[in-house]
Amino acid sequence: MTDYLLKRLSIISFIGVFAIPFLAALLILKTGFWQDLPKSHAGKMIDPPVSFTDLVMPTSAPTAPTWKIIYLLPEACLESCQAHLWQLKQIHTALGVDRSRVSRWMIQTPNTSNVAAHTQKDLELSVIAGNTQKITSLLIHQFPKDLSEGSQGKILIADPLGNIVLGYSTQLNDEAHILAQGKAILTDIRKLLKLSRIG
Repeated sequence: MTDYLLKRLSIISFIGVFAIPFLAALLILKTGFWQDLPKSHAGKMIDPPVSFTDLVMPTSAPTAPTWKIIYLLPEACLESCQAHLWQLKQIHTALGVDRSRVSRWMIQTPNTSNVAAHTQKDLELSVIAGNTQKITSLLIHQFPKDLSEGSQGKILIADPLGNIVLGYSTQLNDEAHILAQGKAILTDIRKLLKLSRIG
């Protein structure tokens, strides 16, 4: 009788060694527990991936294989928009020797107004035309609250292959939040550049 119990116990433990980790992983995946864990980046991970070329008009797609800081303009470029443009310029300057690995882009849509006055003096900022319908349809799942209320402006980071990897909402427009967000974006970009083997 004891041999029989030992055999059963060894079979059950053998099955348990494989089944318990599988069931634990399945439980974590189904409950979404892993999404609440601390992360090392401040931006929102863009999943599923969105291509930078999908957001712009076909004739506007850039070819330079650099990391891209992209500002998706709101419909009216008011004080907060100008502050974000200034912030992105400061982030680019703060990158120092890695500055050549990163380019700055601004996507404007046909609805965007009063932009030219703020961008004429900035020679390192590339301004391109965006496809409003594609921007909304591709990013609505990433920023549902923002885009459902109209384009409030977004800051995006794209890798040298053109895949947008991180996004930042710009709904909170007070000065303290803009500065804190700028530091977070700079930290994220530095990490990406340090880990990147391309661009």
